[in-house]
Amino acid sequence: MYNQIRDANWRVPCTGGWCLAYVQDAFGTDHVDPDAMTAWNDNYGGGNHVSLPPVGRTVPVYFALGNVPEGHVAISLDDGMIASSTRAGTYSEGYLHPNLYDLIAIYGQYNGGCTYLGWSEFVGTTRVVEWSNPNASAAEVNQAYLEILERPADAGGLAHYQQYTIAFVRADLIASEERKLLLANKAAQAQADQDAIAKAAAEAIRLKELEAKALADKLALEAEKARLEAERIAKEVADKAKADAEKDKVVADNNAFILWLKNIFEVIGKFLTSWKK
Repeated sequence: MYNQIRDANWRVPCTGGWCLAYVQDAFGTDHVDPDAMTAWNDNYGGGNHVSLPPVGRTVPVYFALGNVPEGHVAISLDDGMIASSTRAGTYSEGYLHPNLYDLIAIYGQYNGGCTYLGWSEFVGTTRVVEWSNPNASAAEVNQAYLEILERPADAGGLAHYQQYTIAFVRADLIASEERKLLLANKAAQAQADQDAIAKAAAEAIRLKELEAKALADKLALEAEKARLEAERIAKEVADKAKADAEKDKVVADNNAFILWLKNIFEVIGKFLTSWKK
């Protein structure tokens, strides 16, 4: 596509018959040629085109006239209207034709015919539009592949998509079956990852529960051991106390028996003493 390098102000003064001067003044360029046909034939910069002017751009358009060898030049505006020095006399601004064909009809009627020659990228030696390839570059295509399909572009894809704009390339890749499959696989992987995380979390909880149960069982066992040990110690203390009590009773009984014998011997002794007398 063409980019506008210099635009025109068609609302500049013009004089009928001085079409090239009007166009040069509108674009603000140099005046290197004497008339429109000379400028067209000079084809400065090789910028002449015999096609219709580019849509949406402002460029000079040239015409051959039947009985005017100098020809005619006007301005094709970005909206398709044609600014021209059509009227005889001097005016504060150019005259607007609704389209190219209206100018051809009017000039043809008064100048022995009017033939459209083409348009140019230059006015004088000044470039007013410049061609810019709108298609995607290899680097842009490869970057689109990396971002959308998450892989480098293959040779076939590079060759194919460099014939289109990058906007088309991206839209086409986004709508491709490969992109749909990629998203489906990523969604499936994401679900699998979530399931794995949930499973791992459940297993971790289960292991924690087992650890908690094992700890509880261990604590219960230790508590039971402590209870049995306490019972053993208590029984041992009680048995010792009972044994000590029985021992004390035996000692007391022995002491009482000894005392009883002592009393018996004393009585016997007294009896024997009194008997001898």
